[in-house]
Amino acid sequence: MNLLINSTEENRNKINKEMEKLAEYQKKFNQYKMNNKTLLLKDNTLQKAVQEILQDFDSDINRMQEMILSYENGIKQSTILRNTELLLSKVIDNLNNINIINNDEFLIGLLKKEVDMYRDLSAVGLAAEMTSHEFNSLNKVIRDNVDALSKALKPTPLAPIIQRVNQSFASLERLQARMSPLYRQSRKRAKDINLRLFIDDLLEYFSTDIRKYTIKIVNEVPENIIVREIESVLFTPIANVVSNAIYWMLNQNKREIHFYYSGTNQTLFIHDTGQGVKESDEARIFEPYFTKKMQGRGLGLFLSRDTLESRGHFLFLEDNIHTLRNIGGACFGIQFNKDSILREVQR
Repeated sequence: MNLLINSTEENRNKINKEMEKLAEYQKKFNQYKMNNKTLLLKDNTLQKAVQEILQDFDSDINRMQEMILSYENGIKQSTILRNTELLLSKVIDNLNNINIINNDEFLIGLLKKEVDMYRDLSAVGLAAEMTSHEFNSLNKVIRDNVDALSKALKPTPLAPIIQRVNQSFASLERLQARMSPLYRQSRKRAKDINLRLFIDDLLEYFSTDIRKYTIKIVNEVPENIIVREIESVLFTPIANVVSNAIYWMLNQNKREIHFYYSGTNQTLFIHDTGQGVKESDEARIFEPYFTKKMQGRGLGLFLSRDTLESRGHFLFLEDNIHTLRNIGGACFGIQFNKDSILREVQR
């Protein structure tokens, strides 16, 4: 800006000097005209002097015009001027956006959208609660029948089949027990969670897909990292990120999910080798209803971040430039509330 001001002052001084010279020419010409009216037509020397003065006058006018044009072009092409225009344009856009946001119809539209979102969530929660209730009602009946079949068919060739059914049902029971804290208020109590073991247990929920699609799991979270937290607060976001990772790796030749921990900023990273997130989508992936999945609801990451933030944690997408590992794909980080991390736990 100072350069532009200095340049302006310099050009102004030059133009003022040229104007002073022109005024001096005009003054001399008028003096010749008044004192030598009769000689002006007869004296060749005087006529020649007048012609030279007029030529100099024309030359100075042309030079002044060129200077003025150059001065104007310099201002128009100035980087400072362009930046100023861009800044003004952004200010005007922001003012227009403020007017839109403050518009009653806009606010009502946002409230309606939020109500619709919570209505959807309520429906999902109700369905989950009903499913859990039905499962608990049928659980004992199924277990008793499976045990009876196991005893009855133990001496027959069908015994291995019943054994696999029994193992599958036991896995289903563990998964249902894991899911229950997600929608039962009575279990919302913080406890010390070994992060590495918690991830191993959570991955059992995805064991079928992990085997089916030959996904390599690399869990390098230190064994002594303990997080004091409600299980569902961690389960929901981590499960959502893992589910997304599996979905976006299906068409990849290399299918890996890495779990690693940074003690510098108390962050758990979940890093996959999938397609990654497009730069144009990075700013929107945590918005409600934004999804690129077929038949996706677009609420997973939004709710995951909201759940973690309610407890002082933070879920974010790490860009490929700053990831701790160069394996491509998408890398999500959960930065824990510093008061929730217990390190170097005594065994």
